[in-house]
Amino acid sequence: MEWLINKIKQPYLLSLSIPLVSAQGSPFSDENFSRIVEHLPGIGWFAGLGLLTVCLIFLILPLVIAILLCIWIYKDAEQRGKEGILWVILLIIAAIVFNIFGIIFIVILWLAVRPPLPSR
Repeated sequence: MEWLINKIKQPYLLSLSIPLVSAQGSPFSDENFSRIVEHLPGIGWFAGLGLLTVCLIFLILPLVIAILLCIWIYKDAEQRGKEGILWVILLIIAAIVFNIFGIIFIVILWLAVRPPLPSR
């Protein structure tokens, strides 16, 4: 089992560094690079895993978190008798202008100013 983990781990770690190498220019001449790649079958698949990981961490995950926070703030505000759509618009504008810091600020602001739940 350890053999399999090492077999997968080494090319995967290499694939994470491929965009950095290609962004700086290849240290190999074209003929040497193509000869090296011929001996690494499946390197494109592992490079795709590196790209998928980067996309997941920096694009998809923050988007999912922002959408979930919009839903939570809207429902919580409506339940407490406030305008939920106003808080969602504030959260979206803050996310566009200030990125993650805007999202954190609006969530903390909502937690600070939200009224208590109405008695039933």
